[in-house]
Amino acid sequence: MIELHLSIRLPRHKRRSLLKAFEFVAAWARAERGCLGVDLYLAVSDAYCLSYVERWKSEDELQSMLRTRHFSQLIALTESAPEFIGCEFRVINEIRGLGYAAEVMGETTYPFHLADDACEKTCN
Repeated sequence: MIELHLSIRLPRHKRRSLLKAFEFVAAWARAERGCLGVDLYLAVSDAYCLSYVERWKSEDELQSMLRTRHFSQLIALTESAPEFIGCEFRVINEIRGLGYAAEVMGETTYPFHLADDACEKTCN
């Protein structure tokens, strides 16, 4: 899995309209082959700090998306922000659930609903 993390500061006078535009781009991304999900977050400590996260099944599928109008639109949205905080691509090779913590702690059992296969559930 690979993730695109993009963060900007929203302009005070266009906060709502820019959020709507990001929601539109997120819906577009969700329809792309290989997209596992998209989330938008506003910081609890700063309602003008937006984080946009896309999760992709493979690097090849992410690279295909980078060549599309979708990514061009995403970058264009960042240009209307008063501050570009950053953009990262995170390659994730392994994900472990609470079973890993139990293993490290030397626990042999833990509640079934906390099993590693339960970590694949998401809110999307």
